Amino acid sequence: IFGIYIMMSSKKYLINCALFLIFLSCSDSVEPLADGYTLIGTVLDSRTNKGIDSVQILETTTYDDSLRFVFTGIITDSLGSFIYKTGPATGPSDELFKFERYRYLTKIVELKLAAQKVSNYKYKLDVSLNPYIR
Repeated sequence: IFGIYIMMSSKKYLINCALFLIFLSCSDSVEPLADGYTLIGTVLDSRTNKGIDSVQILETTTYDDSLRFVFTGIITDSLGSFIYKTGPATGPSDELFKFERYRYLTKIVELKLAAQKVSNYKYKLDVSLNPYIR
């Protein structure tokens, strides 16, 4: 009798799980699980307000005491635009981004203070770099 009860309970459990998943997939109010975030932006020349190409974007976190920046693989295009997509299950938190280009002063930006939320899991960050003047 106990074995029959367990079998019946597991069938009920499976049916309830299936109904719950169907309900979730039909509901518009349920937000998808985060699969990382996307950061879009532009790097501009502070004097001309034009986009700067070939800016290297590096990243670290504020809880890394050594502030070892890692190259993200992202370089701005000819208009100064960039798109950065993170790995799964991440969201903006304590990231610092470093923007570097020859003949410009390097700039470090804390994402959570500087980025604007565009939509769920999408953020915008525009940065101005000052030309290096001797």
